[in-house]
Amino acid sequence: MSILVLFDRNNQHHTTFYDGMHAVARAVDVSVFATGIEICDKEQHRKFFCSYENLHIMDVPRDGQSGYAHCTQFPESQLLLDDALFRAIKPHVQTKTPWNIIAMIGILVVLVGLIVFVTIPASAPVIAAMIPATVEKRLGALVFDEIKRGKLVCPQDAQPHMMLQSLVDDFAHANNIAPVNIVIVHSSEINAFALPARQIVLFDGLLQQTATPEALAGVIAHEIGHVAYNHSMESFVRILGMGLIVEVATGGGGTMLFLGSELYHNVYSREKEQQADEFAARAMHAKQYDVHKVADFFARSVKEESGLLEQFSWLSTHPTHQSRIDFFTSYPQEHSSRTPVMTDAQWRVLQKMKGCGFHKERLLHNP
Repeated sequence: MSILVLFDRNNQHHTTFYDGMHAVARAVDVSVFATGIEICDKEQHRKFFCSYENLHIMDVPRDGQSGYAHCTQFPESQLLLDDALFRAIKPHVQTKTPWNIIAMIGILVVLVGLIVFVTIPASAPVIAAMIPATVEKRLGALVFDEIKRGKLVCPQDAQPHMMLQSLVDDFAHANNIAPVNIVIVHSSEINAFALPARQIVLFDGLLQQTATPEALAGVIAHEIGHVAYNHSMESFVRILGMGLIVEVATGGGGTMLFLGSELYHNVYSREKEQQADEFAARAMHAKQYDVHKVADFFARSVKEESGLLEQFSWLSTHPTHQSRIDFFTSYPQEHSSRTPVMTDAQWRVLQKMKGCGFHKERLLHNP
């Protein structure tokens, strides 16, 4: 319905009002006051006052078309707004979104939600790469705090830690990767895993069950591969969704602690595990370490009795032992001579955790 504004004088406006109770809209005069508007139907000799608290702008006038407002005293009412009347009441009245638009927005949100949850697995690498470093750092800290709860952590100035950190630094530098930190946690579980914020956690139970420095270097290089490819953040996005990331970014994270600790069970796809294995082989070969000896770790696990084999968490979700043994033993090595990963004396220090002085860190959360 188009409205002709006959005049606008003394803060009075001619417009049309539909009260929702009668069949037709009526021509009215609207006077604008400090606390509300007065609507006057001279023909029907009716006049009433609508305070600004009860007046809501539902649609603004644009492109020559009238908008309209709603007075809550009349549930179905519509007061047509031309530009002049809109400008007069706008400073006092909140603009609200019409219910049909709200409904459309709701439908769009649902559709977008469905699309996101369906496509998150495929788009996880892109989403993970867009997550700010501050959020990733907080996420990594939350998960690590939960993992180390009640466990002993090797101090950074202990010789075993410095030896492994040096090995990690060498791999990272040789492959043009930003610095990666390693932490040794006292646990009989045979495990190592990458966390967000460029962290690697290694349980010393893995050290006790690793036969050679080359095998250990291969495991560490494998985890650096996960860091290089950002697999840990991809896994969080894929498994727990963006809700977790938003919660962490806004200072939350309590609900994810029991879920986040599951990351160290290496919930990566076989494709990502193969990527990390290939990275490890290339990194080992570039340092002239014996790539074939990495297979010793997997070969030894196959020979262990079933009770001990169950402890090899690092292997349980990775590709089959035999396929990995075949990959590392068949990897072409061009160098005729091999560089040792470390000396025999250093290896003994690692296996015995000599001088590590495990201590219980002051945890952020009491166990």
